[in-house]
Amino acid sequence: MFSSSLTFVCLVAQIVICYRTFYNPRVNQWLRLALCMYIAIWMCLPGILSIAFGFESLRISLWDSVTKEDWVIAYFLETVAIVVAVFLFPLFKIARIPQSVITEFYVLKWVEYLLIITFVFFTLYFRINDDYLSVNDASLYDERTRFFLIDLVRTLLLSAVICIAITSFPKHLKFWLSFGAILLWMVGELASGSRIAVLLPVFVLAANQLRFHKITLKTAVRGIVGILILVMVVMPVLENVQVQRSKGVLVDITSYEGSYISLEARFEQYAHSLFSKFDSFSAGSVLVNSPNGGLGQAGLSPYIGSILIFIPRALWANRPVAGSIDGTIWGTPARRVPELVNIDSLYYNVGVSPLHITMWQFGYGGIPIFISALVSFLLFVNRLLISRNFYRKVLGVMLLGLPSLATLVASPNELLKNVVVTGALILIYRVSISIWLYAPGKSRISHR
Repeated sequence: MFSSSLTFVCLVAQIVICYRTFYNPRVNQWLRLALCMYIAIWMCLPGILSIAFGFESLRISLWDSVTKEDWVIAYFLETVAIVVAVFLFPLFKIARIPQSVITEFYVLKWVEYLLIITFVFFTLYFRINDDYLSVNDASLYDERTRFFLIDLVRTLLLSAVICIAITSFPKHLKFWLSFGAILLWMVGELASGSRIAVLLPVFVLAANQLRFHKITLKTAVRGIVGILILVMVVMPVLENVQVQRSKGVLVDITSYEGSYISLEARFEQYAHSLFSKFDSFSAGSVLVNSPNGGLGQAGLSPYIGSILIFIPRALWANRPVAGSIDGTIWGTPARRVPELVNIDSLYYNVGVSPLHITMWQFGYGGIPIFISALVSFLLFVNRLLISRNFYRKVLGVMLLGLPSLATLVASPNELLKNVVVTGALILIYRVSISIWLYAPGKSRISHR
């Protein structure tokens, strides 16, 4: 009873911080929406399901060693840390980036159409034929990361198309072309097994409405409920589709062989599927409580790869993997946790709660480190998103980690990695513009 009460208190705190953030004018609208979506999906949804169906009935066999008390403690600590960080960061002064010839940059209309066409080409050529197993095969990690620059360009193009779709008037052709390109990307991701891709069109439509229409509390509540319903209905359906895809056949997921399955049993099946997808707290508990895991075990080792992330593997084949305790893909929490519970698979990886990754690195001292890192990162993202510079906005959208938002609230080493990559891109941009601006025969850049 106490565990359910504590979970309920956490849910109340999450809803309150969502409301406070959503109506905070100091926070960029896109960042507000992203934070509320993250809390709704990755925090509220597991908590609601655990209260409604009970943790024991939802827990998968992989987490047999995790008790309900372990899970609730992990859920409580994560809630406190994230709520504190999201509460604190708008209290700091968030100044706009000073506008100048270099920083103020607008994109011509024909360039926007060119970006959309290029993004469609990248989507069709590089992603549509990917399959789930090859994407998650640990033995292919080094080979796949050799194409880091291509993946980065594709991510930048996606972020640019998202910016175009959000800032375009809903009835204009540019909006429908950009939104259609996003839907095409979603289809490609679904075909390769990424079910969470369905959330990206939801975010884009919601952000577009935020820009052109006044959002009331009533519509905000409807939006959050709509997202939860979408996740609860669509995700299990896509789960069944993926299961059948992996067997080489595609069947009608609304039909079942054998005996009749009651509506209640079907809801429990869907709840189990959803909980296993968004429950990162069980894996976090295993990581810090396992005899072969433990508090403070990793130290600073995971940060070496994060700092060196900008070095291509084509130049340094054995560059340490970001977030890894031993420099390999097997040393990352997503791969290490299955090993701790005796799962030996090239394809299996799990989501681990970011606070517990930080505690795995620094023990209980990781809690204030996590909060400080998250506050600093959110300030950085907000600063990029409020800029008038299109390129900086694109980088801000990239840091949101759409559609999963898993890199928006992440462990400090993951946040550091993203900041290093973003800093390198900003430096390249500023150097390129400066060379062009001050080249012989050049005057000022035309903004329009």
